[in-house]
Amino acid sequence: MNALTRILLAAFLAAPVAVGAQNKPPRLTGNLVKDIQDANNQVKSAVTGKSADPTAPLPCMDIKVLTKLTPDNLVPTMKGCAQDVNNQLVNDTQRALDSAKAYAGPNGGAIGDNDAVNCLMPALALFKAAAIIPAVPETPAVLNPDGTVKTPAIPGTPELDPGPILLYQKYREFTLAGALTSCQAWFNGPINATTAAGAGAVGSVIGGAALLAPK
Repeated sequence: MNALTRILLAAFLAAPVAVGAQNKPPRLTGNLVKDIQDANNQVKSAVTGKSADPTAPLPCMDIKVLTKLTPDNLVPTMKGCAQDVNNQLVNDTQRALDSAKAYAGPNGGAIGDNDAVNCLMPALALFKAAAIIPAVPETPAVLNPDGTVKTPAIPGTPELDPGPILLYQKYREFTLAGALTSCQAWFNGPINATTAAGAGAVGSVIGGAALLAPK
């Protein structure tokens, strides 16, 4: 049994125990993140007596946010992220995108982490659209000594708070760009690599123990 199987087995064994014998654990889809999330949601539902709320906002600085956005949680999530201090989500995503574009591979090969670029570029556009544009106060006119206008007043602009139509359009563009698939690959790639490495290490230990065991 490899490490990936053990992780899924633990999650799905927990679900029926918490829920009760009358309910079956959620069905495996092959998507590690989704399968564990489904099991956790079933456990949470059993403990609280309530179904997981699909409209609940996601924590905007959670690494998994790009893989969990849906039309139901989009607006509450983006509204929460828009208030983030110093627009950290936009800045962090921009820096990550710059890093992905500059990535040269382990052997200095072709430049670019394609899954990351394809995920983060449309995500950055979505996050920028969600940011509140601050109001600009009016600049008063400058007068000459005789009272005539030297420089006319410059009107201010009101604060612009993105609404659900704009956010949904940017989410639509996010999906049209294939970002949902790319973001899943971007997020799951390191998890799968770590799991495979862990399984290899466990196999090496077991193999070594077998060689040392008395015959």
